[in-house]
Amino acid sequence: MKTKTKNLIKGIIKTALHPKYLLSFLTDYDNIKLFKRDIRSVADGSVEFCPETYEKMMTEGKKRVLLVSHEMSLTGAPNTLLHCAKFFKTLGIESFVISPKRGEMEELFEKENIPFIYLNVNRYNRNALKHFLKNFDFAVSNTILSYRFTEYFEGFIPMIWWVHEAKCIDLLCSRYPHMKKTLRSSKIVCAGTEYTKNCIRKYNPLVHDLTYFIPPVQRSVVKNNSRLNFTIIGTVDPRKAQDVFVDAVLKLPSEYQQKADFHIIGKGDSLYKELRKKTENINCIHWHDFYIDKKEYYEAIQNIDVLVCISRDDPDPNVVTEASMFSVPSIVSESVGQAPYIEQYKNGIVIPTNDSEALKNEFVKLIDNPQLIKDMEQNADYIYKNFYTPDIFIKKLNKILNAQSAENIYL
Repeated sequence: MKTKTKNLIKGIIKTALHPKYLLSFLTDYDNIKLFKRDIRSVADGSVEFCPETYEKMMTEGKKRVLLVSHEMSLTGAPNTLLHCAKFFKTLGIESFVISPKRGEMEELFEKENIPFIYLNVNRYNRNALKHFLKNFDFAVSNTILSYRFTEYFEGFIPMIWWVHEAKCIDLLCSRYPHMKKTLRSSKIVCAGTEYTKNCIRKYNPLVHDLTYFIPPVQRSVVKNNSRLNFTIIGTVDPRKAQDVFVDAVLKLPSEYQQKADFHIIGKGDSLYKELRKKTENINCIHWHDFYIDKKEYYEAIQNIDVLVCISRDDPDPNVVTEASMFSVPSIVSESVGQAPYIEQYKNGIVIPTNDSEALKNEFVKLIDNPQLIKDMEQNADYIYKNFYTPDIFIKKLNKILNAQSAENIYL
């Protein structure tokens, strides 16, 4: 018997036996519609999209937010939603997470007792979803790739579309006409940096200011590096420009290569293999997998002397903010969203995009003058303190929601 047929039979039995339907679904038209929806969701492979999935999680009288993630990978955007969900909990706001893709991030939500379900909105009639949405006070649809959720949910619930992408928006809008249409018509589109906002404004001129936040963590590691530590972190692909980082190191005279260590944290496909092979005999370049454990990851950041984030397109990378939180200065490219927050050689360094020669020159300058790094460390937390704290986030979120409603979510 095919898996879909088995799921359908299972769905019919399990859903029909639910108290919500057991006695009344034959006489109540609304329940008949819900019953059909829930059977269909099980047959399509959704994870337990039956009423008990979310109803048992909801506390009477509490405010509730629906968080939409385009995927559940261990990457920046889903991690941002996890921070939000944990923070909302401290405010007495219950979070519920949905995504059209499964992933390792689910486990981290489960550890925080934050419910998650798989949901592909394309498989449902838009009106049927209003029975689900009525449980929430507002929703946050995360990243440009969650446009379908924004399209489906708007009109039923205050819908914040939180866009983090920049240059790729044009390509995506040309490829997906519905995305372009939704971006133009959406009422509440938000972005964190001017870099992202400028890429959105050609489609929707009214972009609200909403920068993500990172919960404050105190420094717990005292650096004890025998040589300077320059580190780049992220999925190894052309956008993140690890190839530029490697080229800059290879251009260094040998005496400078012997005075510093250059770490690459991340994995990837073709570029990763190419760069690993290219650097296998370069003793000063060290490769590491991602740190899944957050404590180990933060300890690794605290051991960095200078973070390098020289992406060809990176609207608002978490790692620059995390480094700033620990007073670690960054070298960033002009295509990184936090670049406008950096005052040259005071709290960081900005270089031209895709310029390995410029990066090499900065390595030489800092190796020759390590005191310059110590001076920048004194002001490196400027980015975090002025743009990415929880207090700043909640004030901006309240401003956006209060523009739509007289009710304030801040508790």
